[in-house]
Amino acid sequence: MANAGKVVVVAGPPCSGKGTQCKRLATQLGLVHVSTGDVFRDAVARRTPLGLQAKGYMDRGRFVPDELMIQFVTDRIAQPDVVARGCLLDGFPRTGPQARTLAAAVKVERFVVLQVPDKALQTRAAARRIDPVTGDIYNLKYVPPPPDVVARLEPRLYDDDAGTFQVRLDVFHKHLRQIIPSFGKRVWMVDAMRPPDEVFADLARCLEATVGAAAALADGAQAVE
Repeated sequence: MANAGKVVVVAGPPCSGKGTQCKRLATQLGLVHVSTGDVFRDAVARRTPLGLQAKGYMDRGRFVPDELMIQFVTDRIAQPDVVARGCLLDGFPRTGPQARTLAAAVKVERFVVLQVPDKALQTRAAARRIDPVTGDIYNLKYVPPPPDVVARLEPRLYDDDAGTFQVRLDVFHKHLRQIIPSFGKRVWMVDAMRPPDEVFADLARCLEATVGAAAALADGAQAVE
């Protein structure tokens, strides 16, 4: 297949719409959506050795160490579905060491960064909800939930605390500055302040070109020189 083994990273701060865009892009492009959150939850549910290690950190409210994160992701992208179809990485790399390890291990076709100002992210966070049954995430304004699940939706943990949420944003920005050098001219900065459908259309055009043939930038994406 044309996408065999190809890896595209989609990065962005909390509430930038990264997870929603990745799901749509995976369907459009035929890539496997590899979300580190989903990988963790599956491993914990199946009580795999890596899952049990990760659960210990998560239960104590601590970040999973780089070494364990790297092991999770390298194991996942070596699985047959990713090897055959390629993947969109969502939630990895999160730190400079993770980025350097990924860049050395596989060829990352593109590293896409969804850009949204912090003030707008704070507003989005207040309207974000999670479905405790399915794990699906919605935004009451931008990605409204279907009527039949509204009653059971809950706020995301820490989203309703502006101070804590800003700390998360500050950590993201700090790590992003350490990550970007690992991918050089393969980095695309994308304006994600626009309506979700416009952002998706640009991402789809950009990535269809990248994973299918020669890369071509869409109107809302800008290469980092």
